[in-house]
Amino acid sequence: MSLEWALGDVHDVVSSEIPDRVMLVHGGERRTFREVNDRARALASFLTGRGFGAFRERGGLERWEAGQDRIAILAYNTPEHVEALLGCWKARVVPSTVTGCGD
Repeated sequence: MSLEWALGDVHDVVSSEIPDRVMLVHGGERRTFREVNDRARALASFLTGRGFGAFRERGGLERWEAGQDRIAILAYNTPEHVEALLGCWKARVVPSTVTGCGD
């Protein structure tokens, strides 16, 4: 039997152990594990509340199939981008980063 961990679950465990440690630094902005986890969970709740998530489990899929909804994230490399990725993983949706053109 193999033990598998989802990244959202790993982040929950780490956040519960070191909630006040700084996780993200962007310019002069700092966010703790607790702050990032709270924001990621809020996004996950928003997505699942609107019906997004997993609709077929891995065991019932072919190797090339995905049993989860897909979400496009239009973001720059900021703390919000990391929070959006974590929120998607916690909601069991597949995030896809879409980058825009520079100014």
